[in-house]
Amino acid sequence: MRALIVAGFGDPYRASEVLNELQRRDWTWVADLDEAVVVRWNEKDRLRVQFSVDPVTLEGAGWAGLWGSFLSVALFVPTTDGIAEAAGTMAMASRGAEQAGRFNHSALPTVKWWRESLKIPEPFLRDVGAMVQPGDSALFMLLRAPKPEVVLRQLRDYGGSLLHTLLSLEQEEKLEDALAMNSKSH
Repeated sequence: MRALIVAGFGDPYRASEVLNELQRRDWTWVADLDEAVVVRWNEKDRLRVQFSVDPVTLEGAGWAGLWGSFLSVALFVPTTDGIAEAAGTMAMASRGAEQAGRFNHSALPTVKWWRESLKIPEPFLRDVGAMVQPGDSALFMLLRAPKPEVVLRQLRDYGGSLLHTLLSLEQEEKLEDALAMNSKSH
């Protein structure tokens, strides 16, 4: 079972600190943090995104595109659309000319995909948008957690506010299909 969890903090740097602290743990779900993302609003009210993924791999570019589209839908920030393009360009450049054209930006999830195909609950999206405001930061995680309640209990020790939604088997399959579209060369 996958859980989409957002930990929000009233400090622009706390989400990054928590991600680093969590990655030092030996909990079984911590490996999934390799695909996590941190967002923060800087002093000029501009969104800053910190990926845990390796953006020069096609798989990392796929995750960057996935998170970029999720941030657009949850935070109502249309400027995150360029995340996928930048990550894809980096991935293709690192693979050389023989791999050019392998990264398909149009196959990445869109804002519409999150709402209509994956059917993430609107109240969850609304609450994420309300939780992450200028001056705040948030840690976005998509975890394979057989017992999400254990993960949530462990995360509570780090403070902040927690929001989560569980993905059905059908939603997980759609998510995996979307990620697989651009990582076939791995």
